[in-house]
Amino acid sequence: MENQDKKVVFKEKDLISYILEFISSMLLLFISLIFFICILHLMLAIFNIKDKSIEMTSKIVCFSYSGFLLNTIPIIGSILGFITSLFFVGTGLKNAYNIKTWIAIIIPFIIIFLILFCFSFSGIFYYLYLLAQGRF
Repeated sequence: MENQDKKVVFKEKDLISYILEFISSMLLLFISLIFFICILHLMLAIFNIKDKSIEMTSKIVCFSYSGFLLNTIPIIGSILGFITSLFFVGTGLKNAYNIKTWIAIIIPFIIIFLILFCFSFSGIFYYLYLLAQGRF
């Protein structure tokens, strides 16, 4: 019966950590947004489609991030959010830059492939570096 009378009280340390977690997640979201805008605009320049400013690219990316609201759905939300945001990027590129549909669809996939490729090879090279140093 004594356990029922106890109230759950947040400690100061817990409250500060929650506030810091919230601020850091917003900062990481902003950094990922800027990173994706720059990469997408670079890909448009590579495909020689850069007839609009970076403002239009940032609008497309910001609107496409609304697809990540589906991440709140348990189990399948992250997959649905990812697919929806890629669809929004492709549709935005197609309508804003007047490009063909297949180019608008393939640009986000190329970006994702390059990012995953770089991260996977950086992990492999770091592992080989550790092997050469004798630390692994």
